[in-house]
Amino acid sequence: MIRLTDYSDFSINYHIKIFIADCANLEDIKSAVMYRLWYAFKREGITIPFPIRDVRMREAASGDETQREKQVGELQDLLGSLDLFISLTSDDMRRIAEQAQIRVYGEGEYLVREGEPGSSLYLIRDGAVTLTVAQADGRQTALAKMTSGQFFGERSLLTGMQRSATVTADTDVVAVVIDKPVLAPILQANTKLAESLAAVLEERDADRAARRQADSQAPAAPTSQLVWLQRITRFFGLD
Repeated sequence: MIRLTDYSDFSINYHIKIFIADCANLEDIKSAVMYRLWYAFKREGITIPFPIRDVRMREAASGDETQREKQVGELQDLLGSLDLFISLTSDDMRRIAEQAQIRVYGEGEYLVREGEPGSSLYLIRDGAVTLTVAQADGRQTALAKMTSGQFFGERSLLTGMQRSATVTADTDVVAVVIDKPVLAPILQANTKLAESLAAVLEERDADRAARRQADSQAPAAPTSQLVWLQRITRFFGLD
């Protein structure tokens, strides 16, 4: 249960009431809840309030602008190393870097869950994650581990497909998130990019099919470039 309790000088205060069965673990459970709340606040840009005077200096503003420009440049370089975006221009890459979100996750948190809707790509900037899929008996089978510089969710970003795996943070993770609205204007301005992106999806899908066969799992034929192109075109409403 969550109740708003009062408006104070520097904060809006809420009271959270948690019902548990294992009272012996009260402190551990309380700590885990606070831990998850902190990361949720971090992702939403909510800071822990403290008394502050709103004094702004010109030098500080200039420093913030320089820091932001540095961050955009680093993101542009990171995104430029991905095979998915190899056909984009430097201007397109900068536009994506400027609008990408930075999200922080704590160890054990889910970045995405299998079967839920999605329209975004996740690029691991720092940390490590594990991808798992559910079996018929409910067990989770590990598919792969990903670390800094690797990404997932390209099919959801480009076609709106449901998440094909659950992704869990093995450590604290900093992820760069690119949503459909960021990519849509770029594709609408240059519809030929859809063909290049479809080719990358076909290649990555073929790699997945080869890994399944190597792991003695049920073989599956990769989806063709034409089918991926049709899905991208339909998802983004391209002519």
